[in-house]
Amino acid sequence: MAAAPTFWTATPEGVRIGVRLTPKGGRDGFDGVETRDDGKLWLKARVRAAPEDGRANAALARLIAQAAGVAPRWSSSSAARPRARRSF
Repeated sequence: MAAAPTFWTATPEGVRIGVRLTPKGGRDGFDGVETRDDGKLWLKARVRAAPEDGRANAALARLIAQAAGVAPRWSSSSAARPRARRSF
């Protein structure tokens, strides 16, 4: 039986998470999981930080780390802190 689709994937380096981020969202938090037309799942998140100089992505890293109970960090494979609204 195939595994149920998720918004995250385990990799040798850690975990890869598909996120739909809303910067300047009024609060820091998660808004559930979104299923796109193509069937892919995305974690919906919002942060108060503006999308300038990587501030929103840094706030997202802190939010995810806090939820996971680990220290925030970006890996070198995170594509220089993704700039698209939907990113892995």
